[in-house]
Amino acid sequence: MQDMTGVLKYLKTAAQCVLTAALASACAGDVFNDFYGTSSERFYGSSEGTGMPVREVTVSSRNVLLLYSAGFNDLSSALEDDVNDLKSGYIPRPGSHSILLVFSRRVSGNSYSNPSPAHLIRLYSGTDGTVISDTLRTWPAGTVAASATTMREVLTYINSIYPKARTGMIFSSHASGWLPKGFYSTGVLPSYSVARRAAAAPEMPVPYIEPEYAPGEPMVKSIGVDNASNSSAYEMEIEDLASAIPEKLDYIIMDACLMGGIETAYALKDKCGKLVFSQAEVMADGLCDYTSLGKRLLEGPQPDLQGLCDDSYNHYSAPGFSKPYLTLSMVDCSALDGLAGVCRGIFNDNRALLSSVNPSDVQGYFRFNKHWFYDMEDILVKAGIPSDKLADFRAALDDCIMYKASTPTFISIEIKTFCGLSMYLPANGSQAIDNFYKTLSWNKATSLVP
Repeated sequence: MQDMTGVLKYLKTAAQCVLTAALASACAGDVFNDFYGTSSERFYGSSEGTGMPVREVTVSSRNVLLLYSAGFNDLSSALEDDVNDLKSGYIPRPGSHSILLVFSRRVSGNSYSNPSPAHLIRLYSGTDGTVISDTLRTWPAGTVAASATTMREVLTYINSIYPKARTGMIFSSHASGWLPKGFYSTGVLPSYSVARRAAAAPEMPVPYIEPEYAPGEPMVKSIGVDNASNSSAYEMEIEDLASAIPEKLDYIIMDACLMGGIETAYALKDKCGKLVFSQAEVMADGLCDYTSLGKRLLEGPQPDLQGLCDDSYNHYSAPGFSKPYLTLSMVDCSALDGLAGVCRGIFNDNRALLSSVNPSDVQGYFRFNKHWFYDMEDILVKAGIPSDKLADFRAALDDCIMYKASTPTFISIEIKTFCGLSMYLPANGSQAIDNFYKTLSWNKATSLVP
């Protein structure tokens, strides 16, 4: 895979501009805007090269995919590779029902002290099959991609030019699940108090240490990270990420480490219909097979998330593959309230059992003693929850989990059991992290930490 050397800007010729103006006046305005968005969106012509809008494509059938790629960090090159892989696969033509967008920020000049701008580009296939990158909007140098403010602005802008479209998002960067920002890296809670978390969270860098890598082990994608320097970074927390999504998305794919927990899922349950994520870390290659991603999510009449998950698992489990490490699940967010109701009763009635769990007996999804991510079902099994209550839990879990798969190991982690969701284990926590956990929507719904 070759590195992407920059965001290409497609400049229309004068003849194309004339054609655009002529068509805008000749075609019915509603038909034109229904397909091409509001008047602020540029006109690209049709896949057949006729320049006429495809009238059978309506606003409600339009399928928009945003790759939100926050790469002002040590993953910058890997995230560029993802975009290049994406370009090698299916790219929609103008006139189709699909729109492919990439929001990206990268390291410029291999230095965090050299602020770079962020770009929103539309990728589409030209009449000769070449991939064209058209810059729709540029944000100033120093814009923080790992920011709820920026994400909300990007999504609001997309909603304005593609109103009423079915929209999905892939979030690609570093991440650390439900933890407070900076904690995974340093083990230190942010300096602001829990009570002031919501007000203090945006645009405040926290101490940051680059992820640990054992000699000879592959690099992983360790909610987003924008490096302010070599020792500090901007990060989001899961509740901030949820607040940044202005309208419910069709699906979210979290191509980032440790996001596959019930805490993440519950925070996003009202923000998307389906959620795809990983319980363990994610290899730098990406959670998805980007070469087939466009085909799965954009070519057909409906996004094929099942096929995307199959492609990912087949990619990482292929015989002889050098980095055969993956945990992956897909959740139906509409069923999460049912799971929360069952868990609330189990947690309240079995606190003594939960507090006596031996952490070393429970399936974990973490390395380097980052012990905040355990298999949700295995916690209850090892706690000795009564069989009838465990059966209720499994029924509710089955309603939520639409897909789950894992390789036998993830680097140094042996995966013996895999339910498709991770969860915090208070028996191996601390008072400080418990206090933060109480602010999460999952804990408010279930009182795992009373």
